Amino acid sequence: LLAATGAHERVVPFPGWTLPGVIGLAAATVLLKSHGVVPASPVIVAGCGPLLAAVAAGLIKAGGRVAAVVDLAGPGEWLRASPKLLTRPALMAQGLGWVARIAGAGVPILFRHGVREAEGDGQIRTVVVGPVDATGAPTDGRQTRYAVAALVVGDGLVPGAEVPRLFRAAMHYDRTLGGHVPVLDAE
Repeated sequence: LLAATGAHERVVPFPGWTLPGVIGLAAATVLLKSHGVVPASPVIVAGCGPLLAAVAAGLIKAGGRVAAVVDLAGPGEWLRASPKLLTRPALMAQGLGWVARIAGAGVPILFRHGVREAEGDGQIRTVVVGPVDATGAPTDGRQTRYAVAALVVGDGLVPGAEVPRLFRAAMHYDRTLGGHVPVLDAE
C-alpha cells in the first residue's frame, strides 16, 4: 500500500500565536502563489528552513514590505548544509536569488533569533524577537520589538500520518521529521 499523505505545517506556540494577522509560512506561500495575496505590511517572516527565504523574497517581489527575517538557525548551520545544496545547482541558485532579493531590499536577517511573543488587541500589532540557542530556546540578550501588520511563521513541516494510522500501520517517532511516521519495509 502506498499512501501519499502530504504534510502539515508546524508552528511552535508562543504568546499571541493565535492573533489575527499571524499566518503560517506554507499558508503564505499558497496565498501568494495561488491567489496573488500579500499579507498586510509590514510583515515579519520567522521560523526555520528554506521556506523563510522563499516566502520573504516572494513577498518583496509582490510588493510587500518585510521588516525582518527571523531565522532560528545560525549562519554556521546554513554553511554546513551548503555541500548538500551544491549537488543541486539549480536549487542552490534559486536560494541565492532569494537571499539576494532580501538583501537588495535592505531586510535584516536575524540569525539564531526567534519570536518571543506577538501582541495586539484583536489584531497583531507588535512582534517581539530575541536570541535563541541551538535548540531554539530563548537566551539572554537584546530583544527587539517590531510594529507589524502581519507575522508569517513556520517551524517546518511534519508528515501527514492520518491515513497510515487509520490502517493501523506501525508508527515510530522521528525527531528529524518532526513527528510520527509509518515504519517502512525494504520496498
